[in-house]
Amino acid sequence: MVASKAVLVLAAAAAVGLCGTATGAAQLLSDFPIFSAAAGESPTVADSSYNSGRAADTTSLVVGGGRAAVFTPNPYGGLQWYIKWPLSKVDGNQYSGLAFKLAADSEFVPEVTAGIQVQPNVQKGVPLKNYLTGGKARPAWQSVFIPLADLKAGPALVNTFSFFWQDSSGRLQPNLYLTDVVLLALPPSCGAGGAKLNTAPPAPPPAPPRPPPPPLPPTAPPSPRSLYTRGNGIFWQNGTRFAGRGVNVFDTRSCWACNGVQSVPEAKRRIDFAVGTMGASFLRLVLEAHLPNDPKDPDNSARWCAPDCRVSDAYLADIRELVQHAGTKWPRIQVLVSIWQTTYSWGETDLGWPAATSIDHLRRLVRALGEFPWVWFGVSNEPESNFAGAQDAQVWRAMNAAVAAVREEEAQLGLPPHIVTVQGTRNWGRSLAYYVSNPITAGGGANIVYETHPFNSVGEFDALFVNPSKTLPVVLGELGPMNGSMTTADAEAAMRRASNLSLPWTAWSLHMRCPPNILQDLSGGGCGVAMPLRLTDWGRLVLKYING
Repeated sequence: MVASKAVLVLAAAAAVGLCGTATGAAQLLSDFPIFSAAAGESPTVADSSYNSGRAADTTSLVVGGGRAAVFTPNPYGGLQWYIKWPLSKVDGNQYSGLAFKLAADSEFVPEVTAGIQVQPNVQKGVPLKNYLTGGKARPAWQSVFIPLADLKAGPALVNTFSFFWQDSSGRLQPNLYLTDVVLLALPPSCGAGGAKLNTAPPAPPPAPPRPPPPPLPPTAPPSPRSLYTRGNGIFWQNGTRFAGRGVNVFDTRSCWACNGVQSVPEAKRRIDFAVGTMGASFLRLVLEAHLPNDPKDPDNSARWCAPDCRVSDAYLADIRELVQHAGTKWPRIQVLVSIWQTTYSWGETDLGWPAATSIDHLRRLVRALGEFPWVWFGVSNEPESNFAGAQDAQVWRAMNAAVAAVREEEAQLGLPPHIVTVQGTRNWGRSLAYYVSNPITAGGGANIVYETHPFNSVGEFDALFVNPSKTLPVVLGELGPMNGSMTTADAEAAMRRASNLSLPWTAWSLHMRCPPNILQDLSGGGCGVAMPLRLTDWGRLVLKYING
């Protein structure tokens, strides 16, 4: 079956119970389970999803716990469960309605129509939001009941062969999670001659009221040090546009360089050099973790940051000290704290998208750093591959879930929303094209900046950051000369073009062995603690454009 719009169809099947019997005894018609966390799909239904309307059954990244059917409400995409032969259809007059549990990646009003189909392309539906608490889907399970009587199907109800949820927005919406789907039966009610009357069951007694959840702390007012987005720009609280320029700096693990050292004072010294000597107003602090048995790391990089390479509490305390130092000593600095290496160790997907474990780490970062108004949160590093964009919608949903988690933690802490960056969906974080027509929606889309790493030639800049920046707040998180993709002349043009457009940028990288290198390697092959900090040719070019 193909509907005219995107649908999530939940088709139900059941044996029809008889009220009148030879002895006048009534037989109860059973409720019919359609989908549950424990059993998955009922054996009497089958899936016929289309246009990527259903993803693999999984636990929601934000609600946690239990199996769920994942509805991906793409425009014109649908998830469909239909009644298998030999039943093929069911008499809807024997049922009171559809009950299920629903959750979402973020709080939003779903523009979805829910209802039944009584023959192909003949739909009877109601707005799903009318049956949700406050009209919203949320990152928490809520029970939903849609009475079949509300659908006003009339005599056609006898031919019910499916239930549907249909996208009515024509645009991308966050994931919806569905479980414990049950078609509820009416109890038998025998009239004269044993005929079954179509009467709804009496309403159950009201449940005792639940105690209200503890109130969230009041949200603190924004600090003069915090930024906000408006239109395609990023602004200080006084309305001045922020167009910071700077470099990528490293944590105590320092790009595989600091085995057994992990010096907080050295990391502070390099921050001070970037700001005090080079004049940077914007830093991207990249976070490095390594776990043993990383499938992408056959050389076991965990040995390079011994004795501890995990995202441990001690490590987060070091990061907190660095961020606090930067903002306390340098009152005009902004610091983008970005999950960096490795995807396995941070718990991202194999392609570098946010996933449950990396989102948990992101929550920890918010708790550790959220009090600092000059901090930004980068939810990933570089989503890989996906060159043609076939997985753009999936990347978007992962990013949206990560942003939702940040906003939830901020609300729990009573913090105003920080700037959060989401990375390009394709080719190692390059392309922002999908976000132009599908901006992030979590948290109302407020204070979201779109980050690209344009290691490309001048001829590709329009597509990668110039055109997206016409409607979106854009930051160039990494750039620099790289063999085969970006020449020094290209990198210089990128800094010049971004500066002319008032786009913040951070050049790669304030290091001596993490190319392209801004520092000369005077470390003797070690961590570089206390080594002279002297610029390379690339470093001198970055210095020119930071101050140009």
